[in-house]
Amino acid sequence: MLQAVHYSEPFVMEDLECFEADLHKIEAAFVGHPFLVFRQGGRWSCTPVAHVGIRASPASPSELELDIFLREDPLCEMLDFPSAVEVFPLRRLNFHSLEVPAPGAPEPFLQRLYGSDWASTVRVWSHDFNPFHSLAHNPERVSVTLDAYQRQVADAGYRPPACPAADPETTLLALVSDGGALAAARAAHEETWLDKLKRRNGEQTHARVQLKGV
Repeated sequence: MLQAVHYSEPFVMEDLECFEADLHKIEAAFVGHPFLVFRQGGRWSCTPVAHVGIRASPASPSELELDIFLREDPLCEMLDFPSAVEVFPLRRLNFHSLEVPAPGAPEPFLQRLYGSDWASTVRVWSHDFNPFHSLAHNPERVSVTLDAYQRQVADAGYRPPACPAADPETTLLALVSDGGALAAARAAHEETWLDKLKRRNGEQTHARVQLKGV
């Protein structure tokens, strides 16, 4: 199940969620795959997380990962996750020419998580910038209107991905090929990881000093 908000264009994706009881099915789907690898580990608050990573070859380590949050049945209402009433019945949404399952009535959850202006305001943070679990995290640190955010994304050169091939394996081969998206992500990581680490450590240290001074 895709946990997502559909802002017309672009489509903003959150994460994947599955029932924890289906974990063995998820793991079995990736056994022996040359480019996709499954692992389980970590938690988001009390919710266990599994990961599906993409790699350039069977001998390479995973480079990019998608988080899959493993929910207990029944789905209880939580700050970070939708309830059964907010999820079911599922609906189908278009995600860059792919039809994907998404929650049927996510608006109460989105308001609970992001505030009453969730449909018109973008609050920017990620694992690399203003991370949620950092002492320095501030959800209002970078807050812009949706229209302004979309203009900035377009001005930065972002273009939606091309329509995927009818065969998913063909699309995957394009991602891992020389000059593909995985190589581009690897190059960007190698260029920026140290600066990101320095910034994050500096912000964390500053926040810790401020807390001690309170």
